[in-house]
Amino acid sequence: MSSGTGDFFTPIGDHTVIYKWPTARMTGGTGDDYCDLPGVGFPTFLTWSGVAIHTAYWHNDFGVMRSHGCLNVPAAVSRWVWRWTAPVAPYDEAYYTTPPGVAGTRVIVRERFDTGNEMVPI
Repeated sequence: MSSGTGDFFTPIGDHTVIYKWPTARMTGGTGDDYCDLPGVGFPTFLTWSGVAIHTAYWHNDFGVMRSHGCLNVPAAVSRWVWRWTAPVAPYDEAYYTTPPGVAGTRVIVRERFDTGNEMVPI
């Protein structure tokens, strides 16, 4: 997994799955930090600002802090998270929001610190 770094830290704490898309175009940052990534697979969103667990086809640096706040994971992991977190999202839905009164899966993001751009649990 690769989490956020620099001005784009992944928010720590308790989150719940609030919505899912089978695929998304993700953009963000400015200048040298700008990214425009079409076809990001199986994003499972944890915040309304767009922090999600999703594929990262553009790198293979898992274990290194390098995202814009999301949790980047290999494609097979992202698909597993998308399929097995609540609420269950139908494949034919282009956009699926957790319905009122339905609890999304709890996701806990624990604090880590950066030592030379490698993540170390505390």
